Amino acid sequence: MKLKTMGQVFSAVLLAGALNGCGTEAMYEDKTNEGTTEIETTASTREITDKIGQTIQFKETPKRIVVLSPEFLMMLSELDVKVAGAITTGMEIPGVKDIPSVGRINEVNLEEVVALQPDLVIGQPNFHTSLVEDLKQNEIPLAILTMTSFENVKEAAQMLGNVLDIEEQVATKIAEAEKEVGEILSTVDTQAGHTVAILNVTPAGISIQKEGMTSLEIAEMLGLNNVAASLPSSPKSPTSAPYSMEELVALQPDYLFLMIHGAEEPGLGMIEAQLKKNPSWTSLEAVKNDRVHILPSEKFLTNPGFNYAESLQYMADLINGN
Repeated sequence: MKLKTMGQVFSAVLLAGALNGCGTEAMYEDKTNEGTTEIETTASTREITDKIGQTIQFKETPKRIVVLSPEFLMMLSELDVKVAGAITTGMEIPGVKDIPSVGRINEVNLEEVVALQPDLVIGQPNFHTSLVEDLKQNEIPLAILTMTSFENVKEAAQMLGNVLDIEEQVATKIAEAEKEVGEILSTVDTQAGHTVAILNVTPAGISIQKEGMTSLEIAEMLGLNNVAASLPSSPKSPTSAPYSMEELVALQPDYLFLMIHGAEEPGLGMIEAQLKKNPSWTSLEAVKNDRVHILPSEKFLTNPGFNYAESLQYMADLINGN
């Protein structure tokens, strides 16, 4: 068994035979599925159909899980599930401080993953789809899962509950989260008709988010209408649109939220150079009305999972002027 040569920035030196002791048998069946994760469970087989159409069946409950997605690492921590290994996130996640690291989200060390002999690896589409075949060759199932909305949170939790035999814990967590979210939404005027634009600020530049981000879904839950929904997509990203100040001025969102990806200091520098120094910046209604806010990454860039209500309340307070 060996790994293919990788074109991305992944460590890829694998010792032959490292997986002979893998405990849980997983079977694959490729299907076409562009929807959300689907779960089918029978008495003898636990089955996941993931984001890229794989159907993965487990005859036994997975015991050694490696997590390449911070959202799912947080969720498993909330459910008191101990993982065998995970990426380094820089976040304070209870119970994961001393577990083995397998690299970072965009720089996974496959040798380390295989050495841990996992019976389930959880990754996400943006970074890990290219690893599926390499891990499959080594009899390691990699489920590609997403969590960008509150509905995704509940679906993902139910999936984990079924596969890991923790349905009761999951049901309790979901009920608590639904209650908290409902209480917040009951205090918000979701019919006000205000509009919003969310800008992604990265070291490489700025883009306007069209869909597929937790911060945008939370804004829409609170009744804000996304002015960028109908913009043409960027060539490299169907969920975002190219940024231009002229476009932003034409859209005139009531609220403007900024998401810094990566280190904060370079992000603030990009905001200063590309936004605030533009002569048209002060012509934005959101700027005039003091409705421009930098959203904290830990609450909005990574899906908050069962803590969705905290992020929802944070944005609700911004909208209400608190």
